[in-house]
Amino acid sequence: MTFRTRKTRVSLLCASVGLLMGIPARAFAQVRSDAYVYAGPGGVSGSWAPAGAAIVAGGGGEWLVASGLGVGGEAGIFKTLGVVSLNGSWHVGQRSHETGLQPFVTSGYTHMEGEGGFSAWNAGGGVIVWGHHRGLRLEFRDHVRPDDRGTLHYWALRAGLTFG
Repeated sequence: MTFRTRKTRVSLLCASVGLLMGIPARAFAQVRSDAYVYAGPGGVSGSWAPAGAAIVAGGGGEWLVASGLGVGGEAGIFKTLGVVSLNGSWHVGQRSHETGLQPFVTSGYTHMEGEGGFSAWNAGGGVIVWGHHRGLRLEFRDHVRPDDRGTLHYWALRAGLTFG
């Protein structure tokens, strides 16, 4: 099966994220699901990077299994670009209402649309400060775009709310 147009690839990726987000967490033993929204400042760096600051915003979800390992997806905007990501994550320790802190790292595939569309990979990390079934999510995320002209980094400092 070949994907001849970017629109077809983006549609397939969005449908995959939607399917993944629609899987009920109760179907898996010992799986916990969290949803989150975020916003914050960002920028682009690299040898041929467009100048200017960026605003980022979006939301996503994760399914966490034993040992803090998880899988998730998110969609949002980065300046004028649409962003869709599929990620794996590791949340250090168990969510605790006593300490309230849960560090995490994440990485995965990103597709950005708006400059003709391109693929990237992403890596990031942060901490969730938990309250009663809600948390403040603080995160740094870098979407890395390899290119023949030089690698670009679409980075962001994100803050948001997590619901679990």
